Amino acid sequence: MNLVTTDRFFLCLPLLMLGCAEPHHSKVWSGWNYTWERLSHRVSLLKAVMEEDGTGSMGLVGGDWSTGSSAASDSGQYRLRYQEVLSQDLAVLHGETALTVGPEPTYLHTEQIDVSALNEFDHHLVLLRGFSINTDTDQNADYPIYDESTDTGYSPALGYCSKGFGFMLGDVNVDSDVATFDVEARIRWGPNGKDDPIDRTDMNEAIPFAMTETVVAWTLVGFNGSEERISLEGSVDYEHGAYSDQPPLTGEDLGLAVDGDNPSGISGIVGFDLMVDVTTDPEQGEYLRSYGVELLNPGSGDGPLDVWTEATNSSLIETAAIRFSPTLELVSIELDGEAEVTNHLLEGTHDVGFVQVDQSGLVD
Repeated sequence: MNLVTTDRFFLCLPLLMLGCAEPHHSKVWSGWNYTWERLSHRVSLLKAVMEEDGTGSMGLVGGDWSTGSSAASDSGQYRLRYQEVLSQDLAVLHGETALTVGPEPTYLHTEQIDVSALNEFDHHLVLLRGFSINTDTDQNADYPIYDESTDTGYSPALGYCSKGFGFMLGDVNVDSDVATFDVEARIRWGPNGKDDPIDRTDMNEAIPFAMTETVVAWTLVGFNGSEERISLEGSVDYEHGAYSDQPPLTGEDLGLAVDGDNPSGISGIVGFDLMVDVTTDPEQGEYLRSYGVELLNPGSGDGPLDVWTEATNSSLIETAAIRFSPTLELVSIELDGEAEVTNHLLEGTHDVGFVQVDQSGLVD
């Protein structure tokens, strides 16, 4: 027996004597937030994904005012949160599902994956790991694509005014090592209104035909223990003016009732829907300044679970009063044995486009 093998044997001996294996090292997404520094914008690209190594794949693009190709430029302030878990009673598989949504605002897909690597666990569920929305994609024949020679039509790369968006995962059913669950994407666009100082008739005419490329990133969790589902909803009206006060909704606002912390478990996001309605015109979409869902104290006994969520149009020019009506589906998992959980926050500011981020800031 060589020295390396001997060292590993004696390091593992206490675990073997206790009749248990080495703990699994897992990561679980705790949400995100994006806020434009200067103005509200159309939604063209929005990406917030926790990668398997704990880095974040982020992306933010609005219309041509955000990129500087029209009259201005902007940058995005981001937060990405996740939990790092060391436990014998929990392990994960990461994956993603690509969906093209449109012209109907909702698309439902049934996913099937091999979960034989998690067959040591009694229970399974699936959590969000992030998402991306990208309007710069192929369109169908009815879409009025921009024609430079006649200066008519609309480029999908410029994005659209939004009525909100959401992603939802279904229950996991396991049969012969194959897990099946639903993946749903909800992408709602709406025309700009009569109070908008910029006429976007070309965008309005394109919206009924728009196709949007989406990716739903997920984490399938195997665990020994128990779970509690938490369904939250609320609504708030935001007046408009110039950079009006539009604070996020908290767990208390949404009816979250948590008695104490969870020292032997984690919490995760099963789904969310950030609904935005113009109070004077339910069909109208809006330019958005910020959006996000974040879990605070999701595990490790740091304190009671809390939530921040928002979708705002607070800006120098706010074209309409809006009603923000989020719905959230969360889960709290209590493990049978001990767990070491560390909460992580990646935050910073980046220029328009795609970036990779970690604890030190921008990676590239």
